[in-house]
Amino acid sequence: KLLRESDLRMRLGDIACPTQFIFGARDLLAPAEIAEELKRLMPTARCNVIEGAGHAPFVSHAAQFIESVGASLRD
Repeated sequence: KLLRESDLRMRLGDIACPTQFIFGARDLLAPAEIAEELKRLMPTARCNVIEGAGHAPFVSHAAQFIESVGASLRD
């Protein structure tokens, strides 16, 4: 019920720390298409999409996930 009724997207701009969103291209729960909306709401955030991954890219595509996080930390 909480997830269905809460919409905190407008609060994303309040986040001041570096933020990275990593999506799986085949994720049906949190579709990668929302990356565009996130970039609009939080222009400083980094959004990455891992091709072929579903909702848990850190499990199914661990190497790509780790590389994405590492690249973010190096920047």
